[in-house]
Amino acid sequence: MKRLIIIACVLSTLTGCATELQDEAAESSNEKIMQFVTEWQPACGDSNMLYEPNHKEMIYRENMGRMNAQEDAQQIQQAAYVCGQQKIAKAQQEAAESAYKSQQIDQNNQLERECEAMHPLMVSQCAQNAAVNNLIDSL
Repeated sequence: MKRLIIIACVLSTLTGCATELQDEAAESSNEKIMQFVTEWQPACGDSNMLYEPNHKEMIYRENMGRMNAQEDAQQIQQAAYVCGQQKIAKAQQEAAESAYKSQQIDQNNQLERECEAMHPLMVSQCAQNAAVNNLIDSL
């Protein structure tokens, strides 16, 4: 039992030391970072200079995004225009086909009316021809 208590005390001491070492390491790294910033800040003239490249890059990306958005809008307009032109061409083609079909129907109707008008004449002509043929055959 005494051994367990001794081991527990040693372990707690070691973990306390490890925690303390970690805290010191964190503080020293923070100090190094602050030292680096303070060394470079006067060289840059202004602390905002450190962020200027990122700011310029951000502005560049925003401008590129706007240009891409404008290009996308132009592509959409172009696609809509092409689609509209295709629809117009298709409608014109359908109208031309419809007009052609209508013209063909009118011509067929006209021919049918002419044939119907000529039919009685053709019947009488056939009757006359038959009569002539009968006369010739009888002679």
